[in-house]
Amino acid sequence: MAEHVAEFEVLGPWSLQTSRRFWEGFTPAALPGEPAGPGLRTVFCAEGDWRRAAAEVTQAGDTARVVLAGDGDLDAAAVQVCRFLALDVDGRGWPQVGRRDPVIAAAQARLPGLRPCGFHSPYEAAAWSVLAQRRRRRARHRLAQRPAPGQAPRAARKGPRTPIRSW
Repeated sequence: MAEHVAEFEVLGPWSLQTSRRFWEGFTPAALPGEPAGPGLRTVFCAEGDWRRAAAEVTQAGDTARVVLAGDGDLDAAAVQVCRFLALDVDGRGWPQVGRRDPVIAAAQARLPGLRPCGFHSPYEAAAWSVLAQRRRRRARHRLAQRPAPGQAPRAARKGPRTPIRSW
């Protein structure tokens, strides 16, 4: 398994801590217990070659550091991580929006540095939208937590916690 480290300059306000709390609180990502380590960890299928990629994102000031492991195109996977955390967007104008709009200002005060967190891929977003429309919230959560075919149950898996299960 190959490893790759990529660093990205983040333009505009961003807080990994706020993004992580928001992302891990979303039902498909919710896990019981305390998160392991300071970074946001996730496992997903990288677009292009659809091979498994594991990523851990940490923040140092205005720099996002993405540590990846996998057998596929890890450069493309790093770009994908930036996209689903909205780090690929210039957010320097975002504070001015809050100065003009009191609703946005309240949200910015409540969730400082939050950027819109997305799904790993459009396919995962589509799958979740179908589940969200057809099942109760608790049933959706249980279904999203089930292991994929051929995958060990969550309690039997070894290694770091993975907050998001890729479809």
